[in-house]
Amino acid sequence: MGKILTMIMHHVIRFCYPYFKDIEEEKRLESETQLRSKFRHIGLFCHLGEKPFVHNPENITIGNRFYANRFLRLETILDYGGKKYNPIMNIGNDVFLSDYVHIGCAESVTICDGCLIASKVFITDHYHGNITINEIETRPNNRPLSCKPVFIGSNVWLGDNV
Repeated sequence: MGKILTMIMHHVIRFCYPYFKDIEEEKRLESETQLRSKFRHIGLFCHLGEKPFVHNPENITIGNRFYANRFLRLETILDYGGKKYNPIMNIGNDVFLSDYVHIGCAESVTICDGCLIASKVFITDHYHGNITINEIETRPNNRPLSCKPVFIGSNVWLGDNV
């Protein structure tokens, strides 16, 4: 009886799996469509990859033919420690990002056309505090953010773990 039940379950799963997969894909596409509508601008033929995390996309502009692989993380900071920020993140055309790329912006991050960014790259325009005696003795999450604009020119390649 156990073998027969196993065979029946095997056939049911083989029959139903494509439908479950289609439902998962529909949910993913619906979620991506909702996310894309929130960007300041996102160009044609853009792929945000598997499981992107995007915080405050209304401050992000992405050009045409952008491709991100798995686990993209784009964040713009609007306020931190009681201070307001006006972040602007601009990503150009034909930019390719590999797995686990994290870009954070509190002021200005610009990535120009044709850039290739490898896995586990972190790009940010802000950091927690300056190197002073008072700030070193303060916990990093209690320090004010310090910001400097980041500009990455056209056709730049950033290797793994930069």
